[in-house]
Amino acid sequence: MEEATNLMGLGDDGSGTSRAFSRDVLSIEIAGPGRPHLTLVDLPDLIHSENKMQSKEDVELIRGLVDDCIKEKRTIIMAVVSAKNDYTNQIILNKCRDVGPKGRRTIGIITKPDFLEPGSDNEAS
Repeated sequence: MEEATNLMGLGDDGSGTSRAFSRDVLSIEIAGPGRPHLTLVDLPDLIHSENKMQSKEDVELIRGLVDDCIKEKRTIIMAVVSAKNDYTNQIILNKCRDVGPKGRRTIGIITKPDFLEPGSDNEAS
């Protein structure tokens, strides 16, 4: 993984600056008889705004990557959202509605349901 990270131009470049994201895709293919034709792409989390670790360019790059992937008609979107955050704040849900208003290509994955307080507004939504 370290070699792949370096080949993609990520990590510390020796000058004190580092890149965390790239438009390059690390692809690992498994092929064989009886294997389905399937490609899984694990995209970075969408970032709301820049901070010390992620620049404005990172925010825009990630949004562009996500937009490019989910607009493809043959893409099935596994939208991963955290139960710890209000679903109305989850950027990916709006993006999914934009590319497929009926939700036919979207599967919702909810993480961290054990963090919900019984009877809370978040549990109800």
